[in-house]
Amino acid sequence: MGFSYPSEDVGDAETVEILQRWALFINEGIFDEVVVATDWILDLLETNDKLVTPREELHPLFVSFGVALINMLLDVDNLAIVLQNPEDYYE
Repeated sequence: MGFSYPSEDVGDAETVEILQRWALFINEGIFDEVVVATDWILDLLETNDKLVTPREELHPLFVSFGVALINMLLDVDNLAIVLQNPEDYYE
């Protein structure tokens, strides 16, 4: 039992899938929207004196969480992104 590393083919396929998803998020402006939302919530917390950790430390964590949440929702079909040109991302 325990964790076993994926085969090279599986690892390569997962890497391609991750890079395609990041390209989608960046090219369609989704990543930028996550950054805007992160800035908004951090501004709100800062304005209300609720930040105990420096903003610079929290920002990448909130952005990572936002991207991971969107990715998870896409994976379980609870969220869909409508693409004008899906061939740009998928064969």
